[in-house]
Amino acid sequence: MHERPVVRVRDLPAARRWLDSSASQTGGQDGAGGQAWIGRAAASDAEQIGSALSVTPWQAAARRWLLAVAPIAPVHLLAGIGGALVDAAAVNEAEAVLRRGAEAGDVPSARDLGRLLLFSGKEEEAGHWLRQVFETDPDAARAVLTDLRARGALEIADRWAREAAERGDGRAAIDLAWSAARKGDTEETARWLAWADDLGHPGTDQERRDITELLAAEQGPGPRSHRLGVLALEAGDREQAHQHFLAAARAGLARSMAALAELQRTPDARDRWQVLAAAHGDAGSALRTGLQELDRGRPEEALHWFRLAQELGEPAAAAAISRLAVARPDGPR
Repeated sequence: MHERPVVRVRDLPAARRWLDSSASQTGGQDGAGGQAWIGRAAASDAEQIGSALSVTPWQAAARRWLLAVAPIAPVHLLAGIGGALVDAAAVNEAEAVLRRGAEAGDVPSARDLGRLLLFSGKEEEAGHWLRQVFETDPDAARAVLTDLRARGALEIADRWAREAAERGDGRAAIDLAWSAARKGDTEETARWLAWADDLGHPGTDQERRDITELLAAEQGPGPRSHRLGVLALEAGDREQAHQHFLAAARAGLARSMAALAELQRTPDARDRWQVLAAAHGDAGSALRTGLQELDRGRPEEALHWFRLAQELGEPAAAAAISRLAVARPDGPR
């Protein structure tokens, strides 16, 4: 009986020899002239080798291994093979492998097929497979939601979270409450918190306290909008963050103006918000504006902003003024 190799990239030659030896005892050949790995143990090893190669520069080799093993691999390996084929830039082949697993009832394959179809623009078919996942495996459903949010697909994540919550997933209801809170929608926030309560989700009271603290820790529309902007930015929603920071900036918050400066796509727009933030009392913005003026060869303007930054409590301002004095012997003392 052959021992299974521990597959590492550096072990590939030895692993290949082991697989060839294993296959030769079965007499199998694949259509490309290489060995066919018939035994379940050998199929697992071939899948591991292909997966290891899929995240290296040897993607063509990865595709050969994965495509050779896919037709004879047991169902529980298909999600891993499909994922590795995606990594190896073989998306169409990955879809076929994952479809085989999904049609055989493998939940991880259905989950990954649904995600792949979703990001390939095939939303209707993706919905068919993802709905099966949400109906049968709450943990796999949460993994889908986490992946969607991590990719910045927030609206799609909310849509599927709504479906999960309506099927009785309290965690999804809590996620929707936080999503609504980040958008400043207090009515929708309360609705999903109440639904999580009705479902008996543990920890709902603490979640409610945390969300309430988020919305009401700082009084007034400006600070609250700024906090919501921070949360939206953390969630990857730059457009929503921009709207919240803009509302806070209109209420006069200097830190929101500074945040808007960081979100701008052009230097001119960034500089306008930075100067506004500095003029309204943001120390860091005043220092950065001074440094920019210095780079532009305008030391007097730079000194103005450095002194303002110092007055506002920026620790680095004093050093900037000192360096300016050394560079200009006739300058400020």
